[in-house]
Amino acid sequence: MDKKINKFTLYILIPTIFNLLISYFVYQYKAPYKFHGYLIGTITSLILSIIWVIQIRIGIKSNALNFLKIMLKSYFMKIVFLIIFLISGYLLFSYDRFYFIFAFFFGTLFSLIIEVLFYYSAGKGGRLIRKSN
Repeated sequence: MDKKINKFTLYILIPTIFNLLISYFVYQYKAPYKFHGYLIGTITSLILSIIWVIQIRIGIKSNALNFLKIMLKSYFMKIVFLIIFLISGYLLFSYDRFYFIFAFFFGTLFSLIIEVLFYYSAGKGGRLIRKSN
């Protein structure tokens, strides 16, 4: 199971790298104000993905019900983190909210796809779904 976790940890980095490339493009062809929004959205999405990996490493050793609880908590935590960051972060930093939200949701959407693939892969491996024979 650790091999799957490591593999999906690397997959989580794919949207972040893609977002960083888009951040570079935004920096080259748009205003720095918009670049700051996109870069902060990318970094926020990466932080939440790292938190997800930590939660999975903790939860994979428990039973299926606890694993499901951890999965659901991570989605709610992402939404709460976004709201808190939008309210407090905008007061501290000057950035474009549209670019921030676009980068954040792009990273979160593709991270969500990778997370669902991980859950499917973990369940298919027999760890979470017990076969009745």
